[in-house]
Amino acid sequence: MAFDPVFASAYIDNGTKHKVLGARLKPFCAWHLLLLKVIESPFLTSGQVYLYHLRRAVGVCRLQFPHSRPRLPWGPLNVSQERLHYEVSKFLLYTEDYIQRPDYTIVPWSIGARGSSLPKITPPPDVIQLVYDAAHGANVPIQDAWNMPIGQTYISQAMYFQQKGLLVDFMDDSEREFQDALKQHLEAKRNGG
Repeated sequence: MAFDPVFASAYIDNGTKHKVLGARLKPFCAWHLLLLKVIESPFLTSGQVYLYHLRRAVGVCRLQFPHSRPRLPWGPLNVSQERLHYEVSKFLLYTEDYIQRPDYTIVPWSIGARGSSLPKITPPPDVIQLVYDAAHGANVPIQDAWNMPIGQTYISQAMYFQQKGLLVDFMDDSEREFQDALKQHLEAKRNGG
């Protein structure tokens, strides 16, 4: 049985030393994800990206936990549209190199006692929960979990779920294909097809 490519790519670095706007970037990790969420980076919100946004994102991705003040690159304060597009493409390639999230579901032992309803809870922000779960799953200090490449963080979180006794069912390529086909079938059915 072949090793799942999502797991492999989360751990196997392609050897690329990513540089954007002339600045070397750290492996994209949960700390970077949190900081980009806090500054509402258009890289996460699918908004229009200007040089200002790219410089801030590059500055964030040069950091390690617990440092949070972006180290902006010395690079240019204004560039052509063509150069901006090129540098944004390099930044997106950098994030794609690290974002490997396995697909899985948690198989519940039981939904709850008959006739009782589950209480409404407000969970912590997803990236905080991810890091704490990953630290437990990998048996590392929280600081190390913040600096883990993000794909490894997701896998460590899943391992924590397994340690807690939850049945974690990882999807392989054939299961992903089945899920995609099922989704397309349901959408076609919903649209009268």
